[in-house]
Amino acid sequence: MEAGCKGCMEVDAAAEVERLWKRMKLREGEAVSDAVYAARLAACEACAALQGGSTCRHCGCLVRYRARLTDGVCPCPGGSRWEGLL
Repeated sequence: MEAGCKGCMEVDAAAEVERLWKRMKLREGEAVSDAVYAARLAACEACAALQGGSTCRHCGCLVRYRARLTDGVCPCPGGSRWEGLL
């Protein structure tokens, strides 16, 4: 594991996120629109803390999962990269 990583691992992010979504029973309003989701992912992909294309070094989450949730937040110290992407 890389120094500073809070729990990242090598995963097939797309498959893992799909597995998580199938288990979740989200209600109306708990997931952001496709446009907000794409903007959040673009912000994460431009961040140096993205590890392996799937995991946030700051919190250890799968960014494709967190970015879809309405109450998901960017844990970047010093300010969210998702500011204004609601």
